[in-house]
Amino acid sequence: MTQRRDRGAPPQPPTGIVKVGDMVHYHRPGENTQPCRAAVVTHVVNGNAGIVHLFVFPDGLGETNETVVILAPRAPSDTPGMWHTPE
Repeated sequence: MTQRRDRGAPPQPPTGIVKVGDMVHYHRPGENTQPCRAAVVTHVVNGNAGIVHLFVFPDGLGETNETVVILAPRAPSDTPGMWHTPE
């Protein structure tokens, strides 16, 4: 008999700390009514200020263009052109 283990959500880095490989949410400019996109941090420019380079994944609805974003700052919530940690 196997036991089910509830592992919960993966631990999130403390606010203000971000590293290469972290998954974040990015809200592309001009997509105010669209949900955030999944993105991965590819380079940390200024960790204290939350300024990073991102690789933004396509939304999977026929979109084939991924996006590379350079110098994206952190925002506390959905703000076009900025990223935030997943809810």
